[in-house]
Amino acid sequence: MSLRRLFARLRAIPGAARHAALVEIAYDQAGRGEHEAALSTLRRAYAAIGETAPSPRVRVQTNMLVVHVAGRLQDVPLTLTAARLSIRQLEAGQGRYTDPERIYLVYWCQTALRYCAQISPIDRRGIAEETPLVFDDLDLHGVSSRLRRSFPVYTPADPEFFR
Repeated sequence: MSLRRLFARLRAIPGAARHAALVEIAYDQAGRGEHEAALSTLRRAYAAIGETAPSPRVRVQTNMLVVHVAGRLQDVPLTLTAARLSIRQLEAGQGRYTDPERIYLVYWCQTALRYCAQISPIDRRGIAEETPLVFDDLDLHGVSSRLRRSFPVYTPADPEFFR
C-alpha cells in the first residue's frame, strides 16, 4: 500500500489513534534515513491532536524523535526547541525510565544542543551553561541496549552524532 493511500485511511481515525499511528510511521521513516518524510509525518501526527512539534502533550520519546530528525536536517531552531522541551520532560520524570536511563537521555539531548552550537551562530556560552553533564557521568551499564541503539551517545569530540 502506498503512503498516500495509508494517509488517506488514517484521516478517518480519531485524533489520538491517528497520532500514534503516524508516530510509528515516522519512526520507520527515520530508521530508513528518510528524514524529510519523517519530519513531515511527525508534523501530521502533532496536527492530529491539535499541536505543533514539539509539544509537552506528547511522550518525551516522540519529542526526542523530533530532535533526531530536525538535527539530521540541520533545522537548528526546531532541534533546540525540541531538545530543551525533552530535557524538561525528562527532568520532570516523564517516561518510564530508570535514573541512569534518564541521565543518559538528558545527555543525548544536551549533545543535540551542543551540535546546534557547532553548526550555527547561536550563543555558544548559553549552550555550554545548559549542558552541564559530562560523558563520564553516564552509567552505560544501567541503560538498556534498546535505548542505546535508539539514541546512541558518542563522546563529545565524535562527529558522528547526527550522521
